[in-house]
Amino acid sequence: MAVLRTLFLIVIASSMVLTGCGGASSDNPGTPDVAVPDVATPDTSTPGPTPGPLNGAYYVTIALMPVGGLPVPFKMELTSTTSPDGGTVIDVFTARATKGELLSDVLVSLTNIPVSLDGSFTADMGSLIMPGAYSPTSSDVELNAVLYGKIQEGGLFCGDVTGEVVTFSIDMAGSTFGSVAWEERGDDVPVSCEGSAVPLKPIETCPTLAAGLNTGFPSASAERTFDLVVPSGYSADTEWPLLFAYHGINSNMSAMLDWSELRAFADTHNVLIVAPQALDLAGAVVFDSFSDPKNNRDLMLFDDMVTCISESYSIDSERIWVTGMSAGGLMTGMLIARRNEVIAAAAPFSGGMGVEYVSASRQMPVLVSWGGEFDEAFGQNFHTMANKMIQTLDDNDHFVVSCNHQQGHSLVKSYWYWALQFLADHPRDLASEPYPDLPEGFPDFCEIL
Repeated sequence: MAVLRTLFLIVIASSMVLTGCGGASSDNPGTPDVAVPDVATPDTSTPGPTPGPLNGAYYVTIALMPVGGLPVPFKMELTSTTSPDGGTVIDVFTARATKGELLSDVLVSLTNIPVSLDGSFTADMGSLIMPGAYSPTSSDVELNAVLYGKIQEGGLFCGDVTGEVVTFSIDMAGSTFGSVAWEERGDDVPVSCEGSAVPLKPIETCPTLAAGLNTGFPSASAERTFDLVVPSGYSADTEWPLLFAYHGINSNMSAMLDWSELRAFADTHNVLIVAPQALDLAGAVVFDSFSDPKNNRDLMLFDDMVTCISESYSIDSERIWVTGMSAGGLMTGMLIARRNEVIAAAAPFSGGMGVEYVSASRQMPVLVSWGGEFDEAFGQNFHTMANKMIQTLDDNDHFVVSCNHQQGHSLVKSYWYWALQFLADHPRDLASEPYPDLPEGFPDFCEIL
């Protein structure tokens, strides 16, 4: 996001499996290059000045490092006392989920947490349910979390986190948290004892890319993999459209291209198609559709692929399109929200928008497809997410075609014919208005909003 498979990546990320695609990819590109700190262990061997007690309300942000540092904010209220021998005890520790000005009911309530002489303490938050109203996926997400904190000068606290995002089987090892006084919360808050996250940097030198499998592509301190499909009639004398296609959770780029028979459209539609492979994020192979765009590896990967594919091939910058299914549909939503100036048109399937939408000078046309009220996966409701995305797009004057196929969480191969027609009919330099009416061949369940 905002919060969780990425959680929700993640989350969402979310089932995000093409029906019939099978399980996890055997071609695992590797785990993100993220430093995993050791869990803080209270050190009582050398007593020193005891930090002051924690009293008051705090804005605490847990950064889920295995999913790109996805920030999960809480309001935590602590009451502490100091004993005659100089020791400190956190008498009351409560935590609520927060989103904007919203606050949940109390999710965690602990008492009598001892604080070591160096200010270290352990708060086992146990199993808790992040309500859908506070989750980027708009569905409940279960997690277990243990905070290993240390009181800092100035009456704040920070540290490391272990546990699991149970809903998506994502290990939280390596995660961190930071705090500020509740009344001082804002956009730039600490997420660890080191402070705020450092923004990622775009690629500086592109490798030469070729048709087929490209491995070891350097992006955001990780080596990435993607399959580039080049039409058999490609010539550098002509500028060609470029389509990004994102697979679902625990699926892979080959399933996106081959099972769904998307690969064949490179020749029939004269388009280059690039299918990135998601990273293994602590147990789930999924794109990060929810974490802070400044530190989002998959958003940076999109930017770097646009840059480098355009260096190796003759690409029409007015015809860059994006599609994806499930977790790939969520990644498509991320790009709609944050790369409106680059993308000509988009066609997410069973997707959503897990980050804040940023208005651009041009509102791209979007075809939104999903499977009705029973479009669910990993306990996440894609019917809700799709309709929230449609509302955001409509509120920001996008041209939207809505396609509720009522077939649940699935992508039928025949859908490509009208989805790709929609993309091809909407370059950035479109001379006329978008469709006044849907062309012949579009299904009856599609409508212009």
